[in-house]
Amino acid sequence: MKILHTSDWHLGQNFMGKSRVEEHEAFLSWLLDVIKEKQIEVLLVSGDIFDTGTPPNYALEVYYNFLKELSSIKTLITTIITAGNHDSISTLKAPKQLLEVLNVHVITSGDEDENVIIPIYKNEDLKSITADLVTFALHCFDVFTKTSISSAFNLNSSNPTTPAYSAVTFNAVN
Repeated sequence: MKILHTSDWHLGQNFMGKSRVEEHEAFLSWLLDVIKEKQIEVLLVSGDIFDTGTPPNYALEVYYNFLKELSSIKTLITTIITAGNHDSISTLKAPKQLLEVLNVHVITSGDEDENVIIPIYKNEDLKSITADLVTFALHCFDVFTKTSISSAFNLNSSNPTTPAYSAVTFNAVN
């Protein structure tokens, strides 16, 4: 399974008073090209999609247009997005059910009521299951194939509703 991991987009960010919207659009266009060219099957976005908890409307539009474009890529099976410390959980969570129709799964906090088990199918065969949203103090992402992850450390964030950083661990099925 081909997995691409990305993070820290900071959509909506200004630098020295100048909007970075053109830079962000160019990056997301490049990312779409890479996903197509490399035939990526799972896209993982680990937080800081937005630069602030209240992103400007143009940043939301750039984000949603990117997710819409992902849905047209034939090789991409699913996209998993986790919240970062710059993201508003409510902003990411609001369209969650709608995004699931596009095979985009948003994991914001790992609460008991949040679906953190996402089966990933390829040609109707179950390939792997994402599980165990883990809050880390550092950027850390582990993908294991053909091995079950049985332990991971968990460093509590000072604000349990806003993870310092998120990671998704995999339990392989076959």
